[in-house]
Amino acid sequence: MRHDDVSIALARQRTDLRDLIGSTCPWCDGEMTVGPDRFLCWSCQSSGDTYTYVMRAAGCTFDEAVDLLLARPVT
Repeated sequence: MRHDDVSIALARQRTDLRDLIGSTCPWCDGEMTVGPDRFLCWSCQSSGDTYTYVMRAAGCTFDEAVDLLLARPVT
């Protein structure tokens, strides 16, 4: 399913990346800096936004990442 701008923005707004990622990179075990909507690994240089992280971690497409984020309970 292709998402509209409203659902994409809602998924981003509802998700704090710090709730999804710890301080250790899941790909290289290096130290990471994580903000509400961006991440950076100081070792392997992986970086991106909320959608980049979910797509890479779950091995999914952008639209699937939006679905996963919208399906998460609101905290």
